[in-house]
Amino acid sequence: MIKSIPNFSPEVYKIADELTYRNTTLVYLKVNKKNLFKDNWLYIHDKSVQFGRMTNFRNWSPYITNGEDFTILALEYWSYDDDDIWKCSDEKLIETAKDEAAKTALVNKNDIADGYVLRLHRSYPVYSTGYQEKLNILQEAADSISNAAFIGRNGSFKYNNQDHSILMGLLAAENIITGERKNNLWNVNTDYDYQEGGKSMSKGEKL
Repeated sequence: MIKSIPNFSPEVYKIADELTYRNTTLVYLKVNKKNLFKDNWLYIHDKSVQFGRMTNFRNWSPYITNGEDFTILALEYWSYDDDDIWKCSDEKLIETAKDEAAKTALVNKNDIADGYVLRLHRSYPVYSTGYQEKLNILQEAADSISNAAFIGRNGSFKYNNQDHSILMGLLAAENIITGERKNNLWNVNTDYDYQEGGKSMSKGEKL
């Protein structure tokens, strides 16, 4: 984003080139089975497959399939622009995902009825050694533009969860409405704590 804005120093543009992202390819599989496994998602640490995470959407909500007895899985593949998995055709990716899902023994390939591919370009910022010092320089350059807000993973180069990105948007909107920069958007998700959580409740206690 910085590279599309004129009049920064050559150093700023050079650093912007050095901070990179990885892409995500989501391969959705329709499986004609109701109960595959209990988890919402699983990280797969196995060199025999290329995908890194499998999400079972039926476990998020029993209503997601509108009463029908099938499951939607998403297999996530992470890559750079030049990697084969990013340049692969949708048809080949679906076949690869079917084979790799079956390799986990969580899915029978014969139960997979259909597939769909969604590609998300530059979705994961790559944290390499010394990236924070470079990012500080880009943040200072971005702050010199009074009428711009840099939010989300792409805008802020942060591994935001969805709640972080929504919060950034709300705070940015408040800054625009008030005409003041009272909310420092760079401070959202600086502690890198996991945001989901809860507390146990005693019997009879209300939310």
